[in-house]
Amino acid sequence: MEIRVLHRHGKGIREIARQMGNSRNTVRRYLRDESAAR
Repeated sequence: MEIRVLHRHGKGIREIARQMGNSRNTVRRYLRDESAAR
């Protein structure tokens, strides 16, 4: 959920990944899965 909020506020994938302690691929997958679920 927090990943989506950061992305909505204009943060980039790399910045979100660094801030959350996840890989960029994990962040991308999360955002892709969240948008497909809507």
